[in-house]
Amino acid sequence: MKILNTIEKLGNKLPDPSILFIFGTFFVFILSMVISNSDVSVTDISGNKIIINNLFSSHGIWWLLSTMVNNFITFPPLGIVLVGMLGIGLAEKTGFLPALLHSIITKVHKRMLTPMVMLLGILSSIALDAGYVVLIPLAAGLYLSAGRSPLL
Repeated sequence: MKILNTIEKLGNKLPDPSILFIFGTFFVFILSMVISNSDVSVTDISGNKIIINNLFSSHGIWWLLSTMVNNFITFPPLGIVLVGMLGIGLAEKTGFLPALLHSIITKVHKRMLTPMVMLLGILSSIALDAGYVVLIPLAAGLYLSAGRSPLL
């Protein structure tokens, strides 16, 4: 348990995930500026030369904004993840999720909890490519409701 306390203390020192995402975005922008100014290029398999574009330039910002919608539309797991997380959030706020977890915990023996989560993982990956996104928070809730650590 001491290692978990250490991990928790280190994790609590990290900034909010949205701030980390913003820092990562600025890091990519600065990296693109540095690499584009040093004239680095790569040749792909078909022989085409790929040049790094500066995302801080007017052309880079225009490219970023003009392709943003297409990137979101053509990224297949995004829709499934968004709908799944909206559903989980709605179930949590309405009280359905805690009631469901409580009913599952009262009907399943504590020794069968891990095999049940494994079965749910198999079924969720068959039903949905992004089933693990929904399953991980649900499994953590199940373990927490049963009085077990979701981290172990």
